[in-house]
Amino acid sequence: MRRRDAALIVALWASRAAAQSADAGVVDAGSVPDDALTTVVTATRSTSRLSDAPVPTEVMTRRQILETGARDLGEALQARAGIELFPSFGGTQLRMQGLGPEYNLIIVDGQRAAGRVNGGVDLSRYSVEDVEQLEVVKGPSSVLWGSDALAGVVQLVTRRPQRPFGASGLVSFGMLNQVDARASAEASSGAWGARGSFAFGQRDAFDLDPDTVATSGSSLRSFQGSVRGTYGASTGDGVFVDVRAAALSRVQRGVDANLTGAVFDRGAGDVLGEGSAHVALPLGPGRLSVTGGLNLWSRRFVLDQRGSAALDQLQDSTDRNGLLTTTYELTLGRHRGLVGVEGLLEQFASPRIVGGTRVRGRFSTFVQDTFAPFDSSRFMLVPGLRVDVDSTFGAVVTPRLAVRFDPHETLALRAAVGTGFRAPSFQELYLDFENPGAGYVINGNPMLGPERSVGATLSADWQPHQGLNVSASLFWNELSNMIAYESRTDDTGLSFTYGNIERGRTRGGELSVTVSPTPWLQWGAGATVTDARNLTLDRPLDNQALFRAVSQVRVRLRSLGLNALVRGSVTSGRPLSDGEVSTRYTAPFVLVDARLAKTLFERLELFVVANNLAGAGNANDLLLTPRQVFGGVSLTW
Repeated sequence: MRRRDAALIVALWASRAAAQSADAGVVDAGSVPDDALTTVVTATRSTSRLSDAPVPTEVMTRRQILETGARDLGEALQARAGIELFPSFGGTQLRMQGLGPEYNLIIVDGQRAAGRVNGGVDLSRYSVEDVEQLEVVKGPSSVLWGSDALAGVVQLVTRRPQRPFGASGLVSFGMLNQVDARASAEASSGAWGARGSFAFGQRDAFDLDPDTVATSGSSLRSFQGSVRGTYGASTGDGVFVDVRAAALSRVQRGVDANLTGAVFDRGAGDVLGEGSAHVALPLGPGRLSVTGGLNLWSRRFVLDQRGSAALDQLQDSTDRNGLLTTTYELTLGRHRGLVGVEGLLEQFASPRIVGGTRVRGRFSTFVQDTFAPFDSSRFMLVPGLRVDVDSTFGAVVTPRLAVRFDPHETLALRAAVGTGFRAPSFQELYLDFENPGAGYVINGNPMLGPERSVGATLSADWQPHQGLNVSASLFWNELSNMIAYESRTDDTGLSFTYGNIERGRTRGGELSVTVSPTPWLQWGAGATVTDARNLTLDRPLDNQALFRAVSQVRVRLRSLGLNALVRGSVTSGRPLSDGEVSTRYTAPFVLVDARLAKTLFERLELFVVANNLAGAGNANDLLLTPRQVFGGVSLTW
């Protein structure tokens, strides 16, 4: 045990030095997170080493994110196995385990992200400048995080001040008049620390079908910034205080056209504000943590018909939420317990809602026990239970049980089974939407209940030596009370509402392999097979590909200061339903991205990035940004 502790101390010291080196633009070996160094919070809602997590947890470190050349969170996750991203009117959204964006929870430092559009959170609105680490937990996670976590959770862990003084800047230019500029600075002295960041981005609209006046993708112009202050050490037995605020302003513009020939200038303006405060302190035999957060998301959507005002639209909506969470964690013998209570207050305002504003609250309590029944930690049981009481639809109970068994020091087996739920959104409950151009109306249904799920995962991680890692998993999800459109015809014409009328099932498997034959070369590959069906209509669930494979190669020549990465993915055709009768399949597509960087004087890096080299995308069902090449420079001191 002493030898293991000594090794951990040395590893932690090395990780601090490696982090400073990576911030300086010098990329070290080991893009796969070192389980002995990396800590995670999403799996158990308490800090633990990745190697000890009882639930399979995937991590993408800041070094890995920078190596991809990604500018936002969506680009960073583009080539991850088991994660499928797709562009839509609502931005870049993700699917996991065969389920769409409404079944995936996005968290920023423990706070639920506000502002869902078309059911999901737009990942492209988060610049990588403020991202320290991404954590992904797939499967039934609702026992810890509540609504919307049926398929999984993606948590964005933002950067904290770590160095006595540090600053960095990056600027790049490319096709479509793309500009990306970022800067940050930090300082710390003793127990105190402060950090600030700023990011600006812009891009022209693009058109994948030159025969039409409509644009395929919107132009983009965004500003975002954040400030943060900390006191104490986040790990240890003392008091820790962390306060953060962030803001985003973004405008997107494009051109639409409908079947009657009407042309519209489209604009969407988003404002996002996030604020949170976290306090952790020792209390009795355990540790008490209190976290509070306020989020504001506001959108103005405009359709301006050219040559007429008959079909003009102006839609304003505001989404506010406040979350207060208190947890208490303690270790008693072989038990590591976690007890928590949570209060969520949500407000949605829109002139399309009767009364203009709707408010609902949710009180939750959860408990979890990480239990090692034997002297050896090779076997762990993690039962958990969460109870949510919602002011709109009542109480929901979601239990979960996770098991971990390590038959050998190189092999970890994990299994989990649990239930989850998705609360109906404000839009589904109350929003009335009219499309005069197409001649239909969609009315909200305040009588909706939550969707429910039962899910299970089984996984294995095998690392026979440092240069080889193999992971495999199976998953299964059964959904009931699924919310779907119900059509009806009345005096006003064709109209729709929502109902808990469908059932669904997803099942499949994932396999990933990472090989590092030398310190300067690493290759990784993964594949996902997913069978996702609507059991009520006996057809595939929309937009879920049956097969997807990813691969990437990294080359690091430190003596020459060169770093290169090539990553790609192959995705099979996706089913799209035509009303309630037939299903068509889109064409398969290939994505290829590459980045080449040269480090000069240890602190300066020149880079060039090429995205979508294969030219995937079309104006009908795959609105991918066309081939892009951009280059720039980053400086860290």
